[in-house]
Amino acid sequence: LRVEKMRTKRSKKPFLLLLLDVSNLIETSHDMQLVDKVKEALNTSLREVDIRGWYHHKRTIGVLFTEMASLDEASINAITHKIFDRFRQRLNPQWINKIDISYFTP
Repeated sequence: LRVEKMRTKRSKKPFLLLLLDVSNLIETSHDMQLVDKVKEALNTSLREVDIRGWYHHKRTIGVLFTEMASLDEASINAITHKIFDRFRQRLNPQWINKIDISYFTP
């Protein structure tokens, strides 16, 4: 995150840190394979330049959307809607309801 903050400062292109809390999904199902399915569905929504990984191991998946043209409420809503549309296409609705989403901007 520190490196991306420095890059953003130089390039003037903001980034978005999106956090998907999957801890409720894991606690309910006790099945890490569900998280793998969430990650697979998530990957279909991401660009090659986006960075993904564990923000908090086995609790929160972090996605760093880099090189954003702009960062406003409309663009953040577009990103989250795209992700949840893919989730609805690929995941059980009961699983989706157990995923909490939050985001941070620089």
